[in-house]
Parts: sequence; C-alpha cells; structure tokens
Amino acid sequence: MLDFVVKMTKHAYKMTERDVQALRGVGFDDRAILQIVMIAGWFNYANRVADALGLGKSAAGSASILRDTPPT
Repeated sequence: MLDFVVKMTKHAYKMTERDVQALRGVGFDDRAILQIVMIAGWFNYANRVADALGLGKSAAGSASILRDTPPT
C-alpha cells in the first residue's frame, strides 16, 4: 500500500490498473482502495496548500505569507 501511495503522490499521472491490481492482490477490496486514494489525495492537497501559504514554518523559517497581507 505504501508503494502505491508514494507513486500516487510523486507520479499520479503514471498510475495504472496494474497498481490497483497489486492492492487487490494483497487483499484490499475496491472500497479500501478508494479510501486509500481519497485519504492520500486529501493529505497531498492539504500539504500543498499549507506549503503554498507558508503555514507550519518555524519561527526561524519563513513567515507565513498570510501575515504579510494587509487587511482588506
């Protein structure tokens, strides 16, 4: 499962039916595979948004870009 998620995270465009079949081959059913994809996809999305906004940076690191935005 972890190999599947790493490939999905780094090279989603390279995913094939063979990748899904590999999960089925070790006992995951379609519902579990859907859950794997949705959870990994959510974390990938959330991490990209956080990275783009500079969220979670340490005090010594870059400040959040939101702090530099003047109030509207």
